[in-house]
Amino acid sequence: MEDFFQLIINSPKENIESLVIARAMQLEDSISSDKERISPNERKFEYNSYYHGFIKKDVKIFSSMASGDLECFHLENYDYLIAFFNYIKDNNVDNKYKAMQLMSMFLDSYFGEYRGVDNRGKFILMNGGNISVDKFKNQGLAACSERAALTNNILEMLGLDSYYVTGSVDEEQHAFNIILNNNDNCYYLIDTTSCCGLFELNNNKIGSNIGSSTYIYNLGKRKAQLDEFLLQGKEKSLYNQIAVRAEDGRIGYFNNGEMKRYEVEPILLEEQQRSR
Repeated sequence: MEDFFQLIINSPKENIESLVIARAMQLEDSISSDKERISPNERKFEYNSYYHGFIKKDVKIFSSMASGDLECFHLENYDYLIAFFNYIKDNNVDNKYKAMQLMSMFLDSYFGEYRGVDNRGKFILMNGGNISVDKFKNQGLAACSERAALTNNILEMLGLDSYYVTGSVDEEQHAFNIILNNNDNCYYLIDTTSCCGLFELNNNKIGSNIGSSTYIYNLGKRKAQLDEFLLQGKEKSLYNQIAVRAEDGRIGYFNNGEMKRYEVEPILLEEQQRSR
């Protein structure tokens, strides 16, 4: 069976929409979970801090910035998936790693430049609870929760085993992703919100900022370490990075000497088992 990413690369652009819809529906049909909501962990409600796999259209996703039951959204249609695969087609992306690197920049263009918490709050109140994520398009109001949810399903479409995670970065509430890469059997933290500045390389010197690149950090191969992070809330301090694009288009990452701290609120193992 042809890899879906390669199928996209080898197909004419006019076929992208139908291919994406067919693949997304196939992933939806394969989900056995009956989970109806994804939320930041609150023990009194027994919510879980992560979701594993493709997020179905009818699942309510509660923002990491949520206040009560008002601020939630769902992935009603596949517009964002169609837009992403057209984006990589337009940019002649020929491998999955490059597609991952450009996810942050794609989401910037899809949602628009963020206009702040106050404007977001007004938008939420005007549109009521359980908003379809496509209403955030071009509004500049999508936060980490919307970006990580779309990232999760894009990663699944790319054939990567993905987790949508709610927790914190540097003690600020945050949503991000983790994947298992079957090529090297390593887990990677993927962040398309707290991402890397992307700079142009000119004459072997770092030039001007030209946008953003996805933060991608290798967490290693040990499942036990991932469980410590997701289930026991063990903090991970990771190097912050900048991204540099060479003249041939390749993007490299360089540690900038600073650290950022990711954390997931610990949850009970039996609660997580019930959600799988």
